[in-house]
Amino acid sequence: FFGLFPALRTSKVDQVSAMKGESTAVHVGRFRIGHGNLLVMLQVALSCVLLICGGLFLRSMQFANSADPGFYRNGITMFSVNLDLRHYDEAHGRAFQRNLMDRLHTVSGVDAVSMASPLPLDAYQYSTAVLPQGYVPRSDREQNLAMMSVVGPDYFETMGTRIVTGRAINSRDTDSSPLVAVINETMARRYWQTPERAIGRKFAPGRDQPLVEVAGVAKNGTYLTFGESARSYYFTPLAQDYRGRVTVLVRSKQSTETLMPALRAQLSALDPTVPAFGVRNMPQFLNRVTSVYDMGASLIGTFAIMALVLAAVGIYGVLHFTVARRTREIGIRMALGAPRPQVMRLVLQRSLLWVTAGMVTGVGIALAVAGITSKLLAGVSGTDPVTFGTVMLLFGAIAFLASVVPARRASRVDPIQALRYE
Repeated sequence: FFGLFPALRTSKVDQVSAMKGESTAVHVGRFRIGHGNLLVMLQVALSCVLLICGGLFLRSMQFANSADPGFYRNGITMFSVNLDLRHYDEAHGRAFQRNLMDRLHTVSGVDAVSMASPLPLDAYQYSTAVLPQGYVPRSDREQNLAMMSVVGPDYFETMGTRIVTGRAINSRDTDSSPLVAVINETMARRYWQTPERAIGRKFAPGRDQPLVEVAGVAKNGTYLTFGESARSYYFTPLAQDYRGRVTVLVRSKQSTETLMPALRAQLSALDPTVPAFGVRNMPQFLNRVTSVYDMGASLIGTFAIMALVLAAVGIYGVLHFTVARRTREIGIRMALGAPRPQVMRLVLQRSLLWVTAGMVTGVGIALAVAGITSKLLAGVSGTDPVTFGTVMLLFGAIAFLASVVPARRASRVDPIQALRYE
């Protein structure tokens, strides 16, 4: 597409102007903008946008791969079982889950075992409207939604999620004991100001649902995606809210490949017709979320580097062409006493003028779409000053290097040869 411009321009040359050695340019005020300069400015602008987006995704990738999700990032093996597919009723399902946890505790190298449905950051999630006892909504439109998980005993110990105050869910929370829940800090502060004041308070997990007492408050974590805003979340005991499909969590220093044969053997000993599926370790589990940022950084980063190279080539080519066309003018300047550093500075100034204009345009475009970009990022805003500043410094350095060679060539023009130049 861009190759059409010089081709069309060549096919429509004004013979009179060409014989006089005049060039086609656009005049804006005191500035004379050639088509080459416009293309360079456009290349620089688009390259800046790509580099900024690539830098933002790179920062998001670094954040997603190092951020604290609210649980251990390593040392956990998981697999899923679905007793509903084998037509287990609730009573037999509860017994199966208890026996499975007891058996897995006996496996050599296992430090802790629990179950959950679903896990935070899982591909599927549950959410309910919570109705805190005595809470007065701020408005009629207020939606008191909270995400939730059903977890087994020792879930918080297995996952490494810290309890801020109160207690965790344990084996004493059964189907015959009072209904309890562990909520996160965001939910505690939203309805009861502080985590400490939330202990002992009650809420209903939906209309016409029995009240549930807050037994503990867990540290905030990541529940849908990295970089999300704070959201309410709570955990209820599996013994009080039975689910046939659960994810089994095993904390161990052994690798998943080493551990799984023994775990499968214990599962088969209970019922060989119940399969273990979705086998993975915690890094593999988190990869579903972090891969979005990894792919964005790799894809956009690759295009950004290509665009940077093309822009550098464009700057060099246009400036080299400009110097060749102005050889006679440069020779006259030098014949009249212009020193070589002054000639070199003149060429560099004109080159960097259009590069700067392109960079300003690119930064302006990146700032204009920052609102959209921010929705795709994690741990960094779409107007991150570090990324913008780094890109501008990098581009300025590349542009300067691309301009130096033609500028040095201009400063070495022989005035005698230049005056004879045709």
